[in-house]
Amino acid sequence: IPFGLFVTFIGSLFVLRIKKLKLSDPYAKATLIIGFACMLELLAEPLYILSQTKKYYIIRVYTEPTATLLRCLTTYIFIKGQIKVEKLVVFALSQVVYAACIFIGYWTYFLLFANIRTFDLLPFRFLLYLSC
Repeated sequence: IPFGLFVTFIGSLFVLRIKKLKLSDPYAKATLIIGFACMLELLAEPLYILSQTKKYYIIRVYTEPTATLLRCLTTYIFIKGQIKVEKLVVFALSQVVYAACIFIGYWTYFLLFANIRTFDLLPFRFLLYLSC
């Protein structure tokens, strides 16, 4: 996860540099927003893998359609609602809504409903192992 977050951050900055964009440019805003959405999805990815491994398919049945529906509604509201936002930024914000739903859905399920200790989900056990 740390490497993926680093690559996403560097990749977003790389695109801004190669395209010679200013932060006020809609393409630059969309690139940074999409980078943030990628980071959110990356933070949920280990729990997705864990849910598939443990055959917790019910979480995917509820989380992914909800996230897709909210992404579509966000896009629709921004485009039809006469909100003055560039179209690239609208689609980037919709992707953040999708990623946030995935992130919140998987983490909520595993922290509240799954029969897994919270200690096993968080990386602190590796740090405790190193300190011993």
